[in-house]
Amino acid sequence: MTTYDNELNTLKALVGARTSLPKGQVYPVFEALSKAWEDLDAEHQLLLARSRSIKAYFRNAYHVFVNERALEEFMADPGRFVGAVHDIVVRKPELIYLLRLQESFPETSMASLMKLTNNRTHVHPLLAPHAVQKVDAGTSTPVHFVEKNLDVNYEWNEWSLRRRAVKIANLRNYKTVSAQTTLSNFRAHVEQQVWLPTDGTTQTGHDKGTNPTKTITYFAGLRGTPSDKKTASAYVEDGDGKEGGEEQEEDVVRPAIVSYTFDL
Repeated sequence: MTTYDNELNTLKALVGARTSLPKGQVYPVFEALSKAWEDLDAEHQLLLARSRSIKAYFRNAYHVFVNERALEEFMADPGRFVGAVHDIVVRKPELIYLLRLQESFPETSMASLMKLTNNRTHVHPLLAPHAVQKVDAGTSTPVHFVEKNLDVNYEWNEWSLRRRAVKIANLRNYKTVSAQTTLSNFRAHVEQQVWLPTDGTTQTGHDKGTNPTKTITYFAGLRGTPSDKKTASAYVEDGDGKEGGEEQEEDVVRPAIVSYTFDL
């Protein structure tokens, strides 16, 4: 830190109020100043704050600074500085308790830090930052705190208790009795056999029908008598009208209905 301050003061004295300087004078001072800054950044030196009045509150922690300039640089980007400190602490776990960063590494302890190996190339699982876990929790309180001690076999009736005692006493005198006859063992092994239906079928044709009698009815005498029999008209009048008329009435053929029945 002293080397860095000396190089910075040398550069301020060289430049002063000048607006331009030769490169041969300025460049060597810049190179020395950058080398001192690299050494300081590599060593990560802790500076003691001269006054506790220069402090800032960030992420539930108070940070104290050497001067006002350091405070202004920190307030410009506080997350970057805090993250850089955590990166350094991961590589050097012994600084956890020195810088009071137990909240950032909740699973670490002095015993676990003592058991760490000398291998610094990897980050130990205990020192790795853990993600914030959120869970949903709920509680339920019963309305009445009443203990339920129910005996399902409880009986208050004296006579019911007596009946139960008699049943239990009778069970002691019970025994299982079984009998077997000569043919009783065949009852469980009964077999039946039937003739299965055959697949062959036959069919015989039968002619069925009805043969009723046929009846034909004729009307006879509608066309008169046959041609060989000639009769006089009933409307002819002659002298013997009365006697001739009686004879004609006897010879007149009247119409008749004739029915014939045929068995087919």
